[in-house]
Order: sequence, then C-alpha cells, then structure tokens
Amino acid sequence: GGTPPAGYVVASDNAGTTTQALAGDMLTVTASASGVANLTVTATDQTGAVATSTFEVTVNIAIVGAPIADEDLRENESTFVDLDAVFAGGDGDYTFTMESEDDTHVVADFTGTGNEVEVTAIEAYAAGTTIGTVTVTFTATDGLGDTATASITIDVFPVIGDLDDYGGPNPNSASITLDYYLGLVTLTPKQVDAADMNRDAIVTHYDA
Repeated sequence: GGTPPAGYVVASDNAGTTTQALAGDMLTVTASASGVANLTVTATDQTGAVATSTFEVTVNIAIVGAPIADEDLRENESTFVDLDAVFAGGDGDYTFTMESEDDTHVVADFTGTGNEVEVTAIEAYAAGTTIGTVTVTFTATDGLGDTATASITIDVFPVIGDLDDYGGPNPNSASITLDYYLGLVTLTPKQVDAADMNRDAIVTHYDA
C-alpha cells in the first residue's frame, strides 16, 4: 500500500544474534550467534505514511562433533562410542548415520543402548598380509537439517599367534614364527607383534 517508492529501515532488539542488510526492498538476515532476535521493519512512503512489521528470528547453535580418540584393536575386539557424548549443538533432535571406509575389516552398529555404537575389527588380513587403519565416520543431523561429522580410526592387529590369517594360533603360524627367528622369512610389523606369544617384545624359538 502507500505511495511508492517506499523507504525501509530495519532494527533488531538483539544485535549480537543477527546482522541485517537492506538493498532496495530486499532484506538479507545473517546469523551471527545463537539466540532470538525480533526484527522490526519500518516502511515510509513518499507521503510520509509509516507502517511497521515485526518478525522473530531464532538462531540455533551449530551442531559440532568432538574428536574421538583413535584406537588399536585386535581382530574380533571392539570399542564403544557414545554418540550422545560426541555431538552437541543444533536443536538436539539428532539422527545418526555411520560408515566404515572398509566394512570387510571394521564394522560399526548400534548396540541398542541409547545412541551407543560398537565398532568391531573383524579381519586383520587382506591378500595375505596385514592391513593398516580403517576410519569409521559418524554423521549427526538435527531437526533443522544441520549436520556435523566425527570419526574414529582403528588400527587393526591380528590375533596373537595368527601369522597366516587362520584366525588364531595354529601349527603353520608356529612354523612361520620359527622361520622368522631363523631369518628365513620376513614379516610385517603386525605379524611380528602377533608372533610374540609370550609378550616379551622379542620373537624367539620359544614363541613358535
């Protein structure tokens, strides 16, 4: 209404929460910090007639994910991650997803207790040799569609005594251990660790 063109002025009752920019009749509101701001737009036409309109803007804290300490796990070992303790902010109404970069060696799934996740190393070998690390990434999405991620990196080790992907101590692994002691074969550092049956940090014929 009124006689165009109109001039506009915008004011906020909480300047720390938003910033406002007017370009002609286009108002852009940018979030600065969490909180609630009431914005009042005043329009004045060429005759001096004035009208105002007020609307509320709520700015939520951005959702963030805290760092998760990396862990070493032997095949068939697990660690547990409480996603409720990892993520904060947003509107608090989270849904979670997770993805292992290599689910043939490390898997993750909810335990059924709150938002606790069990991360399990299921296989330490690939193509006849030990593998390296596997990263599992968790994503939280709040009710407003804001997202954040956090990840845990698992360094996967064989079961002690398993040098040949058998899954545990076995005669062939014992033979490989003896050959290693005699200098007949080379092993990966993780195989050397698995060969140390008595955990004295030295591989000898007593470990075979």
